[in-house]
Amino acid sequence: MKIAMIGQKGIPVIHGGVERLVATVATEMDKTRFDVAVWALVSGGEIADELTAQGIEVRILSMANCYAPGNILKLARLLARHRPVIVHSHGYFAQTLGRAAAMMARVPVNIVHYHSTFHGLSPVNMAIDRFLNQFTQGIIVISDGVKRSFEQAGYDLKNACVIYNGV
Repeated sequence: MKIAMIGQKGIPVIHGGVERLVATVATEMDKTRFDVAVWALVSGGEIADELTAQGIEVRILSMANCYAPGNILKLARLLARHRPVIVHSHGYFAQTLGRAAAMMARVPVNIVHYHSTFHGLSPVNMAIDRFLNQFTQGIIVISDGVKRSFEQAGYDLKNACVIYNGV
């Protein structure tokens, strides 16, 4: 089963947070059941090299403008060509582009991963995110506090799964 994990601003040199979680999930997946690829929207880095050395496909998509509608179409075409069964995205822009493109490419399962308490999104960004949640098969939050922060911002997360970040 093919899985495309889409990250927000690439895989920077720093070791921690979202990038480390993505790397750990990608390398620890059961390789007899899953064919995992990590797609970075903007750039790569040291963790990209680490993943490649471990046999994980890493794609650098060079999509510096996450607001460009053409990038959704580009990503949808790539997903349609590679035909993953699951798209698992991390970070607001990756989640927005990833879910919209996965819907267009008819990817069966769309999963988002909320890593931090709700903050900083404009009302338009929140409306887009809540709209896309209606077409998202899985929502993962890293703590009860993160879940509460999104619920307080008007998100319906009753079906969200809390998976504590042990990375």
